[in-house]
Amino acid sequence: MQQSICLNPVCSSFNPIHHNFCSQCRTPLVLKGRYRAISILGQGGFGRTFLAIDEDLPSKPFRVIKQFLPQAQGTATIKKAEELFEAEAIQLDKLGSQHDQIPSLFAHFTVDNRQYLIQEFIDGQTLADELKSGVFTQEQVKAVLLDILPILKFIHSQNVIHRDIKPENIIRRQSDKKLILVDFGAAKQMFSNLSITGTVIGSYGYTAPEQQRGKPRYSSDLYSLGVTCLELLTGIDPIELFDIDEYEWIWRQFINSSIDDKLACILDKLILPATSKRYHSANEVLADLLSSAQSLIQKTTKLPTTTKNIDLYLSLFLNQQEMKEGCIKPIQLQQEILTIKSPPGTREGQKLKIKGKGLINTQTNIRSDLYLEIQQSMPGYPVLNFETDEFDNSGHIIKKSQKQAVYYIEKLSKNIPLEMLWIRDGSFTMGSSQIKNASPQHEVNVKGFWMGKYAVTQEQWQAVMGDNPSRYQGPKKPVDSISWKQAKIFCQRLSEKTGRDYRLPSEAEWEYACRAGTKTPFCYGKTINKSIANVNFDSRNHKYISLKKNHIDYNIDWGKTVDVGTFPPNGWGLYEMHGNVMEWCEDHWHDNYLGSPTDGSAWVEKGFFTLGNQVARGGAWCFSPKIAQSAERSMHSRSFDFFYLGFRVALSA
Repeated sequence: MQQSICLNPVCSSFNPIHHNFCSQCRTPLVLKGRYRAISILGQGGFGRTFLAIDEDLPSKPFRVIKQFLPQAQGTATIKKAEELFEAEAIQLDKLGSQHDQIPSLFAHFTVDNRQYLIQEFIDGQTLADELKSGVFTQEQVKAVLLDILPILKFIHSQNVIHRDIKPENIIRRQSDKKLILVDFGAAKQMFSNLSITGTVIGSYGYTAPEQQRGKPRYSSDLYSLGVTCLELLTGIDPIELFDIDEYEWIWRQFINSSIDDKLACILDKLILPATSKRYHSANEVLADLLSSAQSLIQKTTKLPTTTKNIDLYLSLFLNQQEMKEGCIKPIQLQQEILTIKSPPGTREGQKLKIKGKGLINTQTNIRSDLYLEIQQSMPGYPVLNFETDEFDNSGHIIKKSQKQAVYYIEKLSKNIPLEMLWIRDGSFTMGSSQIKNASPQHEVNVKGFWMGKYAVTQEQWQAVMGDNPSRYQGPKKPVDSISWKQAKIFCQRLSEKTGRDYRLPSEAEWEYACRAGTKTPFCYGKTINKSIANVNFDSRNHKYISLKKNHIDYNIDWGKTVDVGTFPPNGWGLYEMHGNVMEWCEDHWHDNYLGSPTDGSAWVEKGFFTLGNQVARGGAWCFSPKIAQSAERSMHSRSFDFFYLGFRVALSA
């Protein structure tokens, strides 16, 4: 039976779970009216940790209470302990909300002159606990590296050094077997001046030489991760794995079985005492780890080996493999159920059965001959199933079709995804003979690229930029009132945040993606109506709308932007390519297509009379359907930020 623990350090008695005050000292048992401690998880020099329940929520979920209670002596020591406790709150608040493998901070407050942190409870075992059952295999150690390195990449991108990586601070979450990096009490902001000496913090045996001198850097975390892997492989305390007299690691003497030379070299480089010879970034380690898959990936994706696209390499590599109890086992492409793992941060992949040339989704029975074609160029990515409508010349639905698209999800924060769809290679006829500034029509060859499933939303903008300039507020609405310059800054900051080179689509890429293989004025056919797109149907141009009232709800009056995903997707899974907000492209404005590129790239040579103007596409809620045609173009100053302007992002393969 659960009991309440008194948080008064001189009492700490147990009480019935329904009591609100300690029966011995009358101290309140429920912090802030909601957090009740029910057991002690641990106690150290800086305080105590409790398992608690959150009584303010119906499900009464578990939480962790950290109570600052330093046992250290001396004013300076206690002051440093206070700083570390405060630092953990700051780091968890900054990092936990943006990464699924870092615990979230729920509260930080002071009660009875004692500081408390309330953070996410991770149900699972530490790697130190797992090690008690036996040493790790080299496959398990590789899995640890592949799980932890992306976390380090993220925290380093936030200018944070963890400074205390060890098996006790890595928990395997029971629900999904992901590794969670905990205990950010030692985490430190990284300053550019590496000559500044700080307090020596970290666990003895795991800390890099420069960290022992008070000068930690990003590679110090990599050193600690390398030492952690040595302990997992050998089961030996790191202190025993280093020969002080010879000043070298002797870990190979304690390995019971042979080890892959490539992995051994990676571990050796992680633990080099000299920072100049050690790995400098998590990306460098990942690149070496994934080099065994490099030939396959280069053959199928034609991606160059650079640290800029290492996330794509990592996704592709992991998606060729199946995680079982911490081990990596290759998936065999046979007549069986095939589980395709999603890239980091996505939901579980679809279950597909190979049958003949194509694949059959066992949940929806959707056949996908196209899947294999896409899979040849982007192997291992999950498949998104969606439904599209086919319309007649009056804009009425005549058929519903099941479609599929390859995708990945970029997590901007724990609850804010950015969904990107793969737009495969192809050719199309760009422009329209009926639109003066969209002539002459010409053939364009487009290389495969990724494109946002939706226009960038207000919550996505807020997660990257920290504000919301939109006139029509709503987290799922597209961000509006955005100039071309602002859109470019967003892409730059998003790239810095994620390590991928996000950008605006070229005008050719935008039209190619909008058309989705169609040649009609709209991707839905010759016409659109109020159930298809958010445009201004009050205009006098009725050529593009159906007038049969039994098929159109004329009581609908959008009159502003609506949430993304409100209208049906086009044939490639992209939403609101017609209407809602007009979308910026990379290209500078030209009055026609004479001399325009034919390879799908952006046309950035400035037009003679249009200096400073950019291209925008897709129409908007306030413009007539004509302006929303697939080939229609609009010109605006790059500083213009009116309430109908937004954008979506793209990414080269």
